[in-house]
Amino acid sequence: MPKTLHSTKHFKLVRELRPLIARLTHGDEIPTQKTLKEDFNVSQNTIELALTRLRREGVIERPAGKQRLVKAKISDPADYYIAIIRPDWPSMVIEGISQSIVNAGHEVNWTFDFISYRSQNGLDLDKAIGDNDAAVLMLTSETVPDHLRDAMTYTRKPLVLAQDIIPDIALNAVATDDRKNAALAVEHLASLGHRQIALLLPTLGTFTMQEAYKGWQSGMHQLGLTDLDALLIECHTKPFKHAIDVAYPKFKAWLKKNKNKATAVICGTLEMGLAAKRCIHEEGIKFPDDFSLVCFDAFSRMGEYQYPPLTSLEMDLSQYGKQVIKLLQHQFDSTLNQPQTQLFGGYLVKRQTTGPVPISVFQSQ
Repeated sequence: MPKTLHSTKHFKLVRELRPLIARLTHGDEIPTQKTLKEDFNVSQNTIELALTRLRREGVIERPAGKQRLVKAKISDPADYYIAIIRPDWPSMVIEGISQSIVNAGHEVNWTFDFISYRSQNGLDLDKAIGDNDAAVLMLTSETVPDHLRDAMTYTRKPLVLAQDIIPDIALNAVATDDRKNAALAVEHLASLGHRQIALLLPTLGTFTMQEAYKGWQSGMHQLGLTDLDALLIECHTKPFKHAIDVAYPKFKAWLKKNKNKATAVICGTLEMGLAAKRCIHEEGIKFPDDFSLVCFDAFSRMGEYQYPPLTSLEMDLSQYGKQVIKLLQHQFDSTLNQPQTQLFGGYLVKRQTTGPVPISVFQSQ
């Protein structure tokens, strides 16, 4: 069983050396490794690991042409260094998750190293984590390759999976409860008289969007509706493709063909909501008199700044980041903790894109 970082000799030595180095003046030499070994009664390997970490933190440096390490002029030491490993394409969800984690980490003096990858097939998890103390990993809708599954299963450093869950791998994970969120959206629209409620998703290839589908399906079944195929619009967005570019033509074509089949749509992401909103406007349909729209907006919080402002499912984003930090801290403290999965449900904010079901050509009930 690997030791926790807290219990390693080099980490304890780092904690002891920081305040001693802080009292030095910029450019002052650090005691030799021989002196440190004698003063702290530790091995050569422990000294080398501790000094490597202090150089990583920027507390000490080796000036060009010098043999001895000296106190650095500028440094920002942190208690832990965390790799945030993410796909290398722009995403409001990814940016929102990342910022919430960084904000929570800064509160406890952690710092972050952002690592991006092009494909899960080419992701070497150990290499990506590098000399960081732990990692947060965000996956794509690609099939997880065997080498990455093995790396996640047997990683020796703390790891949290963000916005995804792999049922057959015991991992600490944090995700939005999109099953609950979709059910809330159906419940809200049903309270306004809607029954023919469409669902627009970027893909069914991710855990969260599968959960959104299940929540919508369950809510619709409770309304007595079971024939839902015509109301599901899956965009089949491929990894590393901008979802909004796929959603716009997909929903536009669906709307032209199915004007009389739905009175409302639930959109699985803000990008889906923006694409649908434009299509609806271009068809001359008005919110909320003719049609209603609800979108998931847990991470960007931009729904209220759209025109008209979007009815959306939101959450306390700060709690998401704090939970990621908490799960990492548990792993730092003990290797015996059982992996945990934390799901965060949202709350619905009613704005100007939802209203009573219309008595119009869009009503198919």
